[in-house]
Amino acid sequence: MRTALRGVWLAAHVDFVRQGGALRIGTPHYALSGGKPVEYAGSVTFSGGALTEWTNVSGHFKPHAAFAPNAGLPMGAFRPVSFPSFLGAPQLPMFRPDLLPK
Repeated sequence: MRTALRGVWLAAHVDFVRQGGALRIGTPHYALSGGKPVEYAGSVTFSGGALTEWTNVSGHFKPHAAFAPNAGLPMGAFRPVSFPSFLGAPQLPMFRPDLLPK
C-alpha cells in the first residue's frame, strides 16, 4: 500500500479506523469514527509512501488482535498490542456478528 498526497509520498504515524468498509486515516480515532462503532481501529505507519507497520493501538476502541483481519490491511505488517482487561468490562467496539472472523 503506497499513499501520496499531492505528489508527496506520505511519511507519518497516524490513527485509522475501518468503518462501513471505508478506511479513514487521521487523528484521533473518536473523531474519525464520528463516535460510532467501527470494524477496527489502530495506528498505521507510512514511510516513503509505503505502509510499513500497523497496530491495534487505540485508546478509545481497544480492539483485540484476533479481529485484525477486519482492518483490511496487510497482515504481514501487523504488530499486535495487548491491552489490560477488566473483569466484566465490555470491549469496544461492539462488533457486528457478520464481521467476526470465521
